[in-house]
Amino acid sequence: RKQVHPNTGISSKAMPMGIMNSFMNIIFERIAGEAFRLAHYKKRSTTFREIQTALLLLLPGELAKDVVS
Repeated sequence: RKQVHPNTGISSKAMPMGIMNSFMNIIFERIAGEAFRLAHYKKRSTTFREIQTALLLLLPGELAKDVVS
């Protein structure tokens, strides 16, 4: 059990899930932000195409190709 704050802690089983949740939130925020910027530059709504392009820009090589296929 890790002490986070007095009288508050995180069990060793809960920690990996919290880390994964934070990681996924950061990834989704980056994808959404990039998709928004792409749409904003083109002066149109965010569509699947902008999300797909954001994924290709943010994820490395083969992972990006696998995600958008």
